[in-house]
Amino acid sequence: MAHESFEDATTAKIINDHFIPIKVDREERPDLDHIYQTALSVLGQQGGWPLTMFLTPDSEPFWGGTYFPPEPRYGMPAFKEVLSKIAEAYSSKNDLIHQNTNSIKIELEKIFSPEATNPIGKDEFAIITEKIMEFLDHRNGGLSGAPKFPHFPLLGLLLNVWKTRKNKKYLDIVLLTIKKICQGGIYDHLGGGMARYSTDDQWLVPHFEKMLYDNAQFLELTCYAWCETKDMIFKKRIYETVDWLKGEMLTEQAFASAIDADSSDGEGVFYLWTENEINKIAGSGADYFKKIYDVQKEGNWEGKNILNRLNFPDFLGEADEEKLGQVKKSLWMQREKRLKPTCDKKILIDWNGLMISSLAKTGMILGESGFISMAEAAFNKILEITGSNLDLYHSIQNGERKHPATLDDYACFMKAGISLHEATKKKKYLDTVLQLVKKIDQFFWDGASGGCFYTSKDTKDVLIRTKYSTDNPNPSGNSIVCEVFSKLYLLTQNDDYLKKIEKTFQIFAKNISNNPIYHAGMLNSLVLHNNQLQIVIFSDKKNEETNDLLQKIYKLAASNVSVVFAKDGTALTKDHPAFGKKAEGKNFTAYICTQKSCFPPITKVSELDQYIHT
Repeated sequence: MAHESFEDATTAKIINDHFIPIKVDREERPDLDHIYQTALSVLGQQGGWPLTMFLTPDSEPFWGGTYFPPEPRYGMPAFKEVLSKIAEAYSSKNDLIHQNTNSIKIELEKIFSPEATNPIGKDEFAIITEKIMEFLDHRNGGLSGAPKFPHFPLLGLLLNVWKTRKNKKYLDIVLLTIKKICQGGIYDHLGGGMARYSTDDQWLVPHFEKMLYDNAQFLELTCYAWCETKDMIFKKRIYETVDWLKGEMLTEQAFASAIDADSSDGEGVFYLWTENEINKIAGSGADYFKKIYDVQKEGNWEGKNILNRLNFPDFLGEADEEKLGQVKKSLWMQREKRLKPTCDKKILIDWNGLMISSLAKTGMILGESGFISMAEAAFNKILEITGSNLDLYHSIQNGERKHPATLDDYACFMKAGISLHEATKKKKYLDTVLQLVKKIDQFFWDGASGGCFYTSKDTKDVLIRTKYSTDNPNPSGNSIVCEVFSKLYLLTQNDDYLKKIEKTFQIFAKNISNNPIYHAGMLNSLVLHNNQLQIVIFSDKKNEETNDLLQKIYKLAASNVSVVFAKDGTALTKDHPAFGKKAEGKNFTAYICTQKSCFPPITKVSELDQYIHT
């Protein structure tokens, strides 16, 4: 619409004569986007982008839509016609406008004021997860149909259901989906990293934009998939994606938000190849490469080729993968000479929080200290820009803080801090998380009903304070708060965390039951909370056996398991179930603890490994 309508002189005159146009970047103001997307759904229309909303001077919506063409087509009116009719209605039908705004606002208040019900129990949870399986594509992975979005919160839920129930069908659909993404056209086989979604149901044709939040969740889940299978394809994709992060997304402050789909040559052109180009660059290796990567004479999409390995998804052996890797390197070097898509270098705190957490966890599991160092550097740089009072902002651009932080910003940054604490055992990260909890309590927590509002109580330029539990491409802020609070309870034994978790699940229980697929983050937090374990290790010295123990724990890739080191039980809080217990082993003693009790002590690595797996 920017080119078709806003740059059109006739359309621009109508807008300037009758309206005050305000263009909002939804990534910078997700709070406004959420309000007006929901308002559009109240009007009986499906949301999307671009979003076109008509508001009163008090920011109250009365009508809207998404895309409007410059001329009538596809059964839609021209944007000029829409503008003229809205202007006429606003000047001549003020009562109707007022009625619309009141009705919409009442509905929004209902939507964002859920009522508490009984929390989801074990039996209902089982029914919900079985129902979810009916909507999945058991041939191609992901949800059935096209376009295909990864829905990583849903995959994370199914993975943790597998870990608690040991029904392999849950694991199978996760591994199938991750493998399809790793080998499909949605993945950049030369540069690393994945695109936002696939326009088809095969994961072949991407929308070529690369988002930080997708790659954060992709990195973590692919690492978990490797832990389950030791499939080298998964491991290669992890390292390739981290290399892409370092090369393309790492700024002086932290991680950039996205790489556009377009370059000056057109959308996706940067990533496409002709057979002749492959022949020229690959030389004697061309034929084998073309076979594996689906390179066709006429192209596999619109006359050109999207590199993919959907027909050869499995690891082909070190020698063949090395041969293919040499061709990929040559193609990448040639591609680097092309005009690149633009990198959006704004730093978004919520997306950075997800990536920092993912790098910390992946670094722990793979024993890659460099991943953890990268995560620490980004976290500490954001803290430096934020200041000691920890009043977060949503966006940082060129070192300048912009726009009020949302719940997601605080929640994701807490998640980053708790992951860094687990990865490094540095107390300063836990201290930061505890400070952020105070901010959540002060500015976001709903003391009357439970759950957190999306906007701070200090945010003045929003029509209504929303409170919701649905995932967008990322887990909802409320689900991440519950996940972090569950870990904090085991660390501190502060019952306030348990109370807040219980109230949050009660206030959103009905919404979760009614729309479970888009509440996968909440369901995942519920399964993690109900199965949360803490492994307390008594050891006053670093030794080989203790390191072996840690690596075995980390390679379980269990999101519900955290590790605490202490000299002995007296170093824990008095309410901790392991308080007062003694070290009994020569090199270490480990206690596996739930919220209120611990199992018998373990003094050998093999005992812990066997216990966890049974």
